Amino acid sequence: MIRLIVDSTSYITKEYAEANNITILPLTISLAGKEYLDTDVDKNDEFFELMRETGEYPKTSQPNMDLIMQTFKDVVSAGDEAIVLTISQTLSGTNNACCVVKNEVDTTDCISIVDSDSTGQTMFLYAMEVVEMIKTGHSRAQILDRLDHLKKESYIEFTPESLIYLKMGGRIGKINALLGSLLQIKPILCFKNGVLQCAKKAIGMRRAMADMIERIPAKVKKIFVLQTAKTNLFEEFKQKIKQLFKQAQIFEGQIGPAVGAHVGPAMGVACLVD
Repeated sequence: MIRLIVDSTSYITKEYAEANNITILPLTISLAGKEYLDTDVDKNDEFFELMRETGEYPKTSQPNMDLIMQTFKDVVSAGDEAIVLTISQTLSGTNNACCVVKNEVDTTDCISIVDSDSTGQTMFLYAMEVVEMIKTGHSRAQILDRLDHLKKESYIEFTPESLIYLKMGGRIGKINALLGSLLQIKPILCFKNGVLQCAKKAIGMRRAMADMIERIPAKVKKIFVLQTAKTNLFEEFKQKIKQLFKQAQIFEGQIGPAVGAHVGPAMGVACLVD
C-alpha cells in the first residue's frame, strides 16, 4: 500500500484526510506566549488580532521530529510505501527534517520525500492527484513522475488586504508600507517553482481581484479559491471565478497561520492546469 503524508501547510481538510488515509504533520506557531497548530484555521481571526494588538511577529516551527520519526517507522514496519509531500524548502526546514529522519529509518527505500516547490492549496491539489493515482493502482514511480509534471503546471497567488503584515515580517520597509496603504496599492504575490515574487501591483482590492482572475489560464483544470481569515470581498471573488470557469473543478480553502502570518488577511487562488 502507498500512503500519502503531507505537512499542514497543504491545508488539507480533516474530512478529506480521514476519507483518504492521509497523515498530516502539523507545523506550530508561537505568538505572545500562545502556541497555535497550523491546522487550527478556525483560530485565524484570533491569531491575526493578537498580532495587531501585540505588534509581535510569530515564530514558526517545523513538525515535531519525534512525530515524523514515528510516522515513518509505522510505514516501514507495515511493509508499506509512502510519498511525503512538503512545503518548499525555500520557506521551511520541514523537507530537510523529513530527509534526515528518512535516512535514519528507511532501510528499504520505501519512502519518497517530495519538495512541492510551493505551499498552501497547491499542495492540496497535488494530494488530490496522488490520491486518485493510488486508487487506480499506479506505482510510486509513476506518481512521482506525475508530481514533477504538476509542479510545472500549477501556481498559487494571493493579495493582502493590508501591507502591515508584510512590514512586520520585514518583507517591505515602513515607508513602502505607508505609501502603499495611502495609495491603496495591492501586490499580487505569486509562488511558483520555489520562488515568491510580486507578479503585479494593483490599485485597490477589486482591481487586484480582476487581475488575479485575468491571470488564470483558460485551460485550468482545478481551482482553489482561498483566503486567510475573513476578507471583505471573498464571496464576490469566489462567485466571479465560478461564473467564468465553469469547466473547472472549483474548491474553497483557507490558509492557516504558518503561511498566513506572512501576509495577513488575504485572498487568492491556487490553480492546476494539467
